[in-house]
Amino acid sequence: MGKIYDALKKASNERESAAPSRKTFYTKDKLEEINKKDIFDNRIYSLLENKNIDKNLITLLNPDSIESEQIKMLRSNILFPASEDTKHSIMIASAMPNEGKSFIAVNLAISIAQSNKHVLLVDSDARRPTIHSLLGIGDLPGLCDYLEKPVSLAPFLFKTNIDKLTVLPAGKTTHTPSELISSKKMSDLIYEVKERYADRYVIIDSPPMQLAAETKAIASAVDGIIIVVKSGDTKRELIEDLINTFGRKKIMGVVLNHFNKKLSAYKKYGYYK
Repeated sequence: MGKIYDALKKASNERESAAPSRKTFYTKDKLEEINKKDIFDNRIYSLLENKNIDKNLITLLNPDSIESEQIKMLRSNILFPASEDTKHSIMIASAMPNEGKSFIAVNLAISIAQSNKHVLLVDSDARRPTIHSLLGIGDLPGLCDYLEKPVSLAPFLFKTNIDKLTVLPAGKTTHTPSELISSKKMSDLIYEVKERYADRYVIIDSPPMQLAAETKAIASAVDGIIIVVKSGDTKRELIEDLINTFGRKKIMGVVLNHFNKKLSAYKKYGYYK
């Protein structure tokens, strides 16, 4: 028994010494070794609490609503495309702020996770991050912190209490958002995740196209783009600019947000907004 105990103790000590610590400073070789591991296995925190999340997370708070059904229809078009060309990395874009792209991004990510698919939700709007507020996870380090330093991605990935949903928040605000989000490290991140994890979906909330140059850099790295427009507000010429900038082949479709219409077939739901 003594030998067995000694062997088990030795194995336990080896595992503990091999486990990376958030306070450890890594060499370049060690970082490469860590980054070869499945980053989705590094679940650091469980942060999401229902009392803190935004009421607009309809797919979680009101899954039977007509609004949630619309998100499910969008999800179905992504998971089961008419062609066999499934898009796994998707940027949610808009021309201007306040058109609802973050609302669509977070609800779409939740809906995909609810369908038993792994999802990484990324907030790349370093100028005006929103995802962390919608999810009620507080002001936490994230994408910008990762891009600024030679560190592993794992500590910045946050597991929520929605099974299969992982979040990479924008992190701290920066004076050089365009340089960071347009960097090779950012494009490498998108490429690595979408290529290594073929069964995962990556949903990226991007900065508004008309106000941020880095959106075009993100667009070049993703598989597809969904454009969000605000009903009665977004100018037609701005939509045309988005289409011309991104290219029609890259655009998966357009979501009309803030649309009011009384649906006689769904009277119990009132208005669909």
